[in-house]
Amino acid sequence: MRDLSQKMSINKAMTEKNRVAGEVARLQQEIASHNMVEEGVDVPMDVKGMFCELGSLKLRLVDLKARIARGSAPVADKLAAMSEAKATLAFLKTIPCQPERHHNYGEGGDTFSKPVMDHSYVELARVTAQDLVNDLQDAINDHNAITKV
Repeated sequence: MRDLSQKMSINKAMTEKNRVAGEVARLQQEIASHNMVEEGVDVPMDVKGMFCELGSLKLRLVDLKARIARGSAPVADKLAAMSEAKATLAFLKTIPCQPERHHNYGEGGDTFSKPVMDHSYVELARVTAQDLVNDLQDAINDHNAITKV
C-alpha cells in the first residue's frame, strides 16, 4: 500500500487510483457474495471487517481522485478537448458513406441514395480528429509525468 502522504506524479497517482478502484470492486464483490450465510453455519469471512476496510479504501480513492483533479487543472481544457475529439471519432464511425439502393417492391421501382459526405471526406475528418487526440494526449502525458500531487 503506497504512502499517500508522499507526493507522486499524476501518472503514478492514476496508476494507484486504478489499483485502489480495482481493490474496491473486488472487495465489494466479496462482501456481496459472502453476506448471506445459512442459519447455524459459521460465517466463513469477516464481512463486517471487509466493509470497514472498504470504507478506508473509498477514502483513499477519494483522496487520489481529488489530488489528480487538482493537479490536472492546468490541462483541463486539453482534457475536455480530447474528450470531444474522441466523441467525434465515435460519431464518424456511425456515418453511412456508401451509396444505397432501396427496393420499393410494387411502388414504382427502386430508389437510390448517395452520401453527402463520402468515404474520403469522412476519413479525412477521422484522421484530423485522431491527430488532435494524439497531440492532446502527448501534451497531457507530458504534464502528468512532471506534475506532482
